Amino acid sequence: MRRLSYSGISTFQRCPKRYAYRYIDRRVPIQTSDALTIGLFVHDALEAGWQYFAAGHRAIGDLRGRMEAWCFENASRLDSVDAYRVAAMLSNYDPPDLDRWEVLGTEVPFEIKVRNPATGWPMHSHRLVGFVDCLLLDRETGERVVREIKTTSDDLLGFGPYWSRLAIDSQIGIYAQAFRASRVIYDVLKKPRHRPSQADTKAARERIRAARMNDELEPTEQDVLEQFGFRLRNMMAENPREWHSWREIVFDDQLKQQAQRDVYGSVQAIASAHRGNAFPRYSTACRGVYGVCKYLDVCTGRATLDDDSLFEEKGSR
Repeated sequence: MRRLSYSGISTFQRCPKRYAYRYIDRRVPIQTSDALTIGLFVHDALEAGWQYFAAGHRAIGDLRGRMEAWCFENASRLDSVDAYRVAAMLSNYDPPDLDRWEVLGTEVPFEIKVRNPATGWPMHSHRLVGFVDCLLLDRETGERVVREIKTTSDDLLGFGPYWSRLAIDSQIGIYAQAFRASRVIYDVLKKPRHRPSQADTKAARERIRAARMNDELEPTEQDVLEQFGFRLRNMMAENPREWHSWREIVFDDQLKQQAQRDVYGSVQAIASAHRGNAFPRYSTACRGVYGVCKYLDVCTGRATLDDDSLFEEKGSR
């Protein structure tokens, strides 16, 4: 029995060779991209906040306070600039109608069968496994709702490409099938790309000189970072919906069936690749949203998977 996660399926879809390195050879890069590091950090901070919410601390101030405390406890995972970016992102976090939701669980595991969409018969050789970020109960309707955390640098306003792509993502189809849910909430925070600027240095200088009554004082790096964080928080507060979106997608029977076809086709392709030991390299995947693929030097012969300075056993962290 081969157990496949959505992450494994999407990795295979991007590049079969990357899938082989990660899920057959079980070697993963030690270094991660800055964008991925921020995304994982924000995910973990929100999980800590919602676990606190589930324990009965139901005010938005309590939720934000727990996230802020968690960030402080784990600040060493980020560099200083990213830490202020994340702090600004979380200060703007404002999910609507908190009283409406009951948390049934965070990081909820599942294992389900892969079914042939034409016959309904399950595959005996493969199962789908994974975790959902959060499973909610809608107190108004009594329905179970999957809540999925995302971070992005894309535009969140309107119904642009970011939302169109999520609407056809088979991930939510898997989740809907696993928990018999017809609704998925995307809880999305936009990552700022801003960096400390000369304007931050100037504002920090004016602030400390005014506070300390000394026209010759120069701001420290920490003074500039604090001014940078202050600027980001104000910018996000002026247009909060640009930086945080809580958007629901209704997953009707047609979308569920299409997701089932997508997953079944992908699993069949993975099974075929395993049978033939055929995992081709896709050069179009060498550069993506997280930068250059960490396996590129392995594919080109300039590095090896057994180099422990570059790769480690999957699951060791």
